[in-house]
Amino acid sequence: MGLGEYDESREEDIKKQISNIRDELESIEETERHRREQRRESGFDLVALAGYTNAGKSTLLRRLADDLDVDENDDLHPDLDTTAESEDRLFTTLGTTTRRAEVGKREVLVTDTVGFIQDLPHWLVESFKSTLGSVYHADLVLLVVDVSESVEEIREKLVTSHDTLYERNEAPIVTVLNKTDMVDDEEVRRKRDALSSLAPNPVAVSAEQGLNIDDLAERIDHELPDYERERLVLPMTDDTMSLVSWIHDHASVETVDYGDQVVIEFEARPAIIEQSRAKAGDLVGASA
Repeated sequence: MGLGEYDESREEDIKKQISNIRDELESIEETERHRREQRRESGFDLVALAGYTNAGKSTLLRRLADDLDVDENDDLHPDLDTTAESEDRLFTTLGTTTRRAEVGKREVLVTDTVGFIQDLPHWLVESFKSTLGSVYHADLVLLVVDVSESVEEIREKLVTSHDTLYERNEAPIVTVLNKTDMVDDEEVRRKRDALSSLAPNPVAVSAEQGLNIDDLAERIDHELPDYERERLVLPMTDDTMSLVSWIHDHASVETVDYGDQVVIEFEARPAIIEQSRAKAGDLVGASA
């Protein structure tokens, strides 16, 4: 009952292919992890769009980017894609699409991800792990649902999304009731009340029509981690001018006073505050 020489060779080939694919997926996941760390160190808040397929995530990404005065900034971040495809079919978004936006004082990177599907096979979930990593490790997740569907369908899809997110998610979740242009206000209120246990305090928008996008932007700003304030006193040197320029690029600067010393006050993410203190310490030590 031996496999035979050909069958044994074929089995080894398949095992090798599986091993190579696993190595490639691990490499992609590591690359994405490193990219997230770089973006945070550059002062960006990371916002991920999640939800069921055909909920309108890609349309919402483009709407947020357009309405929030996007600056692609290709030189600093050539990895940011300029478009997010929108079609009424499954798996239109297979990879991630990230675009830059400004929300109040914040520099935000919004990422569109693959849509969830009920009873997705385990092996397929593993294949999308690197894509879902953008959701699991974001600072904020916008869970997008199609409010034009029945309450039963929405509830079922919210449960599916929550099951996927809560396993490894680290960020707060805001539910976005999308496609309000397809239902009247009374129906939106009725569905909001019926889904309150799964979607507390949701934001109702129409990505297609651009309705209530400003409200969503305010909610994003409110839900993201608080900025820290810092005041640095620096020696008047050329290196200090470089640091001041760096702080302008990575933080929200309130005041800069130039005299015998440079005094700069600003707000930023904790990681940026930490970096600025380290750079300031090096300047002070060098001038002592």
